[in-house]
Amino acid sequence: MRADIQTGTNTAQVAADTRNIVCVTAAGSEYGIDVSVVLGVNPLMAITPVPGAPRHIRGVVKIRGRAIPVVELAEMIGLTGGAAGSKPRIVIVRAAGELVGLLVDGVTRVISARLDVTGVPPACESVTRCLEGVARFGDEIVFLIDVNAVLDVRGALSGQSVCGGEDAS
Repeated sequence: MRADIQTGTNTAQVAADTRNIVCVTAAGSEYGIDVSVVLGVNPLMAITPVPGAPRHIRGVVKIRGRAIPVVELAEMIGLTGGAAGSKPRIVIVRAAGELVGLLVDGVTRVISARLDVTGVPPACESVTRCLEGVARFGDEIVFLIDVNAVLDVRGALSGQSVCGGEDAS
């Protein structure tokens, strides 16, 4: 399926506003992550807990010889009921130059969709602070996660949850 294109928009602008997006579920809702920051999607594997880590940091996984911290996406954006899907996944992303695993309920699809940065509703401030915009795909919309805002790597890995989740352990 092709991205929803408004009439009267020139082709150069449509191409610039179109993104490839990995769609994930977190706490029963679908969100998108720009494919340009996604390095891989892994099935849930053994996560080694880190003593004294904040609640949203599940621990670390070893992938290709590297220890990568894993954070629960739902908890980072202030949602409840995360990682309860039947096929949980760890989405490896690069944020602020660091590799981080996002624990999600599942990965549903990859789409090419038009991004509307003005379409983020102000209804839930704790979540919207972490959204880059709204991706329109046919009649559907997918909220696009701003991975750098969600993780704010230095803050997220030290116990701060910048997007509405609870702080500390």
